[in-house]
Amino acid sequence: MGFERALPMLKRMGEFRTWAGLGYPKDFKVLEDAMAAEEWYWCKYQYTNRQGNFVTEISSMRIRWKTWEYYYQLEDEWSEEEMRDYLENGSLNSRETDKAWKLRDELQKMSQEKIEV
Repeated sequence: MGFERALPMLKRMGEFRTWAGLGYPKDFKVLEDAMAAEEWYWCKYQYTNRQGNFVTEISSMRIRWKTWEYYYQLEDEWSEEEMRDYLENGSLNSRETDKAWKLRDELQKMSQEKIEV
């Protein structure tokens, strides 16, 4: 199964794991989510915590969904031209990854604001 076909299922899986990790809050809502490098789920969400405070957070997790062989296959060495092509046009430059990096940058900004206060 290709990534584009698996993407909706991967996002649902990431959303469920995030919701479960928070203790299943009733008003949990995903505001934005994305997958980076076909494995890293990034999610911006809101919920009411146990103290009754409305919270907006961003988190990430790895979702391994490919067969084990994918991670252990030995590949031929890449030529310099193949490496350049991958860096410029490879899967890490997808729109999903761009969305995930924006969420990561927003999380870093939120963390800095907490430290400065």
